[in-house]
This record gives sequence, C-alpha cells and structure tokens, in this order.
Amino acid sequence: MNELRLAMAACGLSQREAAALLEVRLDTVAKAMTGRSRTPSGWLADLRELNRRQQRAAEQAFQLWREAGEPKDIELGIASDDYEAMQLGWPCVGAQMAVFRMLWERLPADVRIAIVPRGSTMATAAAADAHE
Repeated sequence: MNELRLAMAACGLSQREAAALLEVRLDTVAKAMTGRSRTPSGWLADLRELNRRQQRAAEQAFQLWREAGEPKDIELGIASDDYEAMQLGWPCVGAQMAVFRMLWERLPADVRIAIVPRGSTMATAAAADAHE
C-alpha cells in the first residue's frame, strides 16, 4: 500500500472522489495509486488537510454529544449525494462518512448510532436547520 492509497482510505475517498477533489483525471490517480507514477506532494498535502478537517469535525461532534448528556442513542444525518455533501463542506458522501467513523471510534461501545438521511427525522432536520 502506498501513501496515496492510505491517505485516500483515511479520508473515505474512492479513486473517482479523490480525482474530483484533486482536480485531476481518474486515470492519473489510478497510476499514482499503483505506483506507475509518483504522487505529487501537493496531493498528499490536500488529503492531509481534508483529514485534519474531518478529525476536527469528529471532535466537535463528540463534544456536542458530551454537552447533550452523553445519550446512549444518537442519529447522524448523512448527505443524500455528493452535491449535498459539498453544500456541507465535504467533497463527497464518503468524506462525511469518514467523519462519522472517527466519531464512532471516540464514542463508548454502548452508544448506538443510527445513520439516517439528513433531515429525515426531527433531530437531523433541526441539525440541518442549524447548519444552514
């Protein structure tokens, strides 16, 4: 596994999603992932920055969970598509899902998470309204 593949996996990006984020062709990413071409350092810097933003978002969500009294059941509203994810500041749904994974890693094992379409429940609708 090379560093590009590792960084993409950490950020929750497919090859297509990474190519869109990095504004390059899909085959360019594929060649770098297989080692047929060198990964530009700027790509890795962009992916590190995305990963840092994801970590900050997961930490903020964890703090909100604590402030809410550490409930045992929580709902997370997932974007319905990449366009909606972009409206939320993520390059794609996979990147938003990576934030949810990071939050899941921080939460105690007895906390149950329901991932639902954003705005489909009262809780996620209220969160969506607060975000806009």
